[in-house]
Amino acid sequence: MKTMIISILEFHGCCYPESFGVLSMAVRGALRCLALLSDDLDDTCIPKLVPELFPSLYRIISSPHLYENSLRSKALGIVHSCISMLGSMSGVYKRETVNLMTSMLDPLVEQFSIILNSPVLSPNPDDWSMQMEVLKCLLQLIQNFPRLPEAKISAVLGPLWQTFVSSFKVYHLSIIQASENADNVGYDSDGSERSLESFEIQLFELWTTIVGNSMLAKVIAGNIKELAYYTISFQQITEEQVQNWSRDANQYVADEDDVTYSCRVSGSLLLEEIVTAYEDYGIDAILEASQVCFRESRELKQAGSADWWRLHEASLFALGSLSEHLCEAQVGLILLLCRLVSLTHCSSVGKIHPLFI
Repeated sequence: MKTMIISILEFHGCCYPESFGVLSMAVRGALRCLALLSDDLDDTCIPKLVPELFPSLYRIISSPHLYENSLRSKALGIVHSCISMLGSMSGVYKRETVNLMTSMLDPLVEQFSIILNSPVLSPNPDDWSMQMEVLKCLLQLIQNFPRLPEAKISAVLGPLWQTFVSSFKVYHLSIIQASENADNVGYDSDGSERSLESFEIQLFELWTTIVGNSMLAKVIAGNIKELAYYTISFQQITEEQVQNWSRDANQYVADEDDVTYSCRVSGSLLLEEIVTAYEDYGIDAILEASQVCFRESRELKQAGSADWWRLHEASLFALGSLSEHLCEAQVGLILLLCRLVSLTHCSSVGKIHPLFI
């Protein structure tokens, strides 16, 4: 079966254009078979299969003019499974797996960068399915091969940042403000949720892993304040949460105590990792980012925005999630108390959302 699948993939790469329609169906079937088999591959066949399979998968991933995004996403999903399996083997076969992974790294990083450079423009999962698969691949790479050449992995950090920033704009409009249609929740073949929220959570998990990697943490050290700023911005209460919590205050307590992942929970984990990795420098960056958010919320309020309180609350929520770390730093504690006093002052002289009265 392996030989037959690889033959289909290789032949499709050099066939005549008029045969693309029929052979695309064959490629789709081959990829579906590989996707079903990839999670069951063991350490006896992976070292032999990956070198034979990778060129064909790479051809699909790198040929948007020949293959539709759904096929390219499936190919990326198989690459993710292979990286995961190689990672699980790295403890016993460290040299072999690292050599195999290194041989594939340059072409993979090149394609990862190209895919992530495309901005996220819609909450529709079909529009960012490939970015999602790339995030999963990168997570496995960094978790399982933390000592891969820093320069190679660093090359994808710029495009990753662009994905993070562009996706926030969509998340803010469609989820936080609910001013755009966000009813785009689906499920993949594994039963995992495909929604913009799950995409952002995957982004947070990847950034948390990057910050926790000592080599990569040094690379992004100069941009920690910006990372903290967007993290706090992502933690704003969504319109759906406002509706649910306004109807039942107990639901707010239950949701905030729940271990279910959300942008608020994932963002807090990232901020904690920033403090762990950068210590006082990380705390200072988060405090500076929170000051920017407070200032922006005040400007929104003065401009008459009804949503000014969201960013204000997110800043307090972020600082509250770091209370233990902040209490260890006297300056941080003083600033935290000032922010609490500021909120009390705002609620007494201005209009605040009924949820927090």
